[in-house]
Amino acid sequence: MLQADRDAVHAQLGERAVMLRHQELRLYANGLKAVAMQAALVSGFTLLGFFFMSFIRKTTAQNDDFFVLYVAMLGTFGLGVLAQLVATLATIYGPGLALQGNGAAAERAVRLMRRALYTSLAFLLWALLGLFVVLASLSWLSLIVVWQRVLVVGTLVVSAALTGSALRTILRDFRATGAEFAAASAKTNDLTQAGAGGPNGGAPAPQKSD
Repeated sequence: MLQADRDAVHAQLGERAVMLRHQELRLYANGLKAVAMQAALVSGFTLLGFFFMSFIRKTTAQNDDFFVLYVAMLGTFGLGVLAQLVATLATIYGPGLALQGNGAAAERAVRLMRRALYTSLAFLLWALLGLFVVLASLSWLSLIVVWQRVLVVGTLVVSAALTGSALRTILRDFRATGAEFAAASAKTNDLTQAGAGGPNGGAPAPQKSD
């Protein structure tokens, strides 16, 4: 009887672990979809930069100044495509790997999708930085008056600094520390013991006789 209860508890714990893994898969899949959409927007804006560049080259003879713009556009577009590719492939193949029927497959799928999310997010952040460089280069080449160039480029630099500060703040605020995990675990254990009636499993503590 005791062995049957133990097996039932192990089976229930295994089922809950698999359910938790599928919840994590859903979380990472939603994150990968968001990254892929943002990367597609960045790549689209970079393609618009090619059209603006062709218009600027017709109105200026400074062909040597377009090298930085070329490199920034190609790098930004490539990083955006890489972010889309990693996010899309992980979203397609990750859930299929988790549905192979055992806990090891679900664990591996969660680990791979987490890595794909971090990788695609890094590509997206570098693509956003490249987009700022593209906008600064286009503004510098399209304007003639020096103070206009300095004003536009300064505005983009301040915007990039504010974006980086906001991103750093968000990543710091949404990251739990080890001390917070330990405190939450201790609080959960206290609640569990209180619900079970204390360390003695609900039985009153033995009284000491005089």
